[in-house]
Amino acid sequence: MNFDLYWTKRKSDKKIVFLLTGLSCLILQACYDEDALHTCSTTLFPFQTSLSFNPNCIGDPSEGMSLINNGGTYSERNVGLTSTGKWGYANLKAEIVVHPQYDSARDFAEGLASVGVNGKSGFIDKTGKVVIPLQFSETFSFSEGLAAAKLNGKWGYIDKTGRVVIPFQFTEALAFSEGLAAAKLNGKWRYIDKTGRFVFSFNYGVLGLVYPPAFTEGFVPAELNGKLGFIDKTGKVVIPFKFDASGYGLHPSFLQGLVAVKLNGKWGYIDKSGQVIIPFKYNYTQRFDDGTIEVSTGEKGEDFDKTGKPIGQ
Repeated sequence: MNFDLYWTKRKSDKKIVFLLTGLSCLILQACYDEDALHTCSTTLFPFQTSLSFNPNCIGDPSEGMSLINNGGTYSERNVGLTSTGKWGYANLKAEIVVHPQYDSARDFAEGLASVGVNGKSGFIDKTGKVVIPLQFSETFSFSEGLAAAKLNGKWGYIDKTGRVVIPFQFTEALAFSEGLAAAKLNGKWRYIDKTGRFVFSFNYGVLGLVYPPAFTEGFVPAELNGKLGFIDKTGKVVIPFKFDASGYGLHPSFLQGLVAVKLNGKWGYIDKSGQVIIPFKYNYTQRFDDGTIEVSTGEKGEDFDKTGKPIGQ
């Protein structure tokens, strides 16, 4: 028995989800690559086609929609998977809403999704209707009402009608956050506002990462002479450069007034004044969406609330 499959992946638990129909799916942990998905195959038991709906039959949904790809096959108990298929979208019931037809696609953001075909990119709504024609060479997701778009080798910003708000002039452009976006012009990164006005130059390192950070709670991290500090929306240094500038998978960002940074190889937490709230003595830390904090030295773990006060002591 042969089937064509749709697949998606969940970053949350690093699993691949195969959709057979809206009422059945297969979930497995094989074949997942954190950075890229090329090809993989695995032998599985035959599908059951009468399964009741499983809410885990979707990937990581964004605004109620999950990306799916039709590059999957099932034949004689073997699943084949490829990322060369077309992209579409399924809803939270694992029902296909936008049939796979695009060469590239991003998650929905602010009601629209960036999609591309034949080297052209634009936006669709949640019904699959094209609301901004596929006329750009590349587009990023909407953030704060604007999206970066590339045309004739230069980046600019458009609104949700497709109107050009900030002209195409940048060699690189990132999403807006808290009213500012990082864009590169004449070889230099700078932060601009939503009118395109230059606010300040970002003359710092990016902690070994690729791009400058987005503002969170009014601050961004920066690197100078191998040390980490923080600057505000005017470009002023507000927390001096004295913390470790390496060992971060993502840009450190404030959450409810606290941020995790490293000093002499150990994790701790500081507030927006730079005051140490949780001391630098931990090998591991994790911050949860509700602001609570988990730290450990490798043997014993400790928990703190969103203000940095110990829990359960």
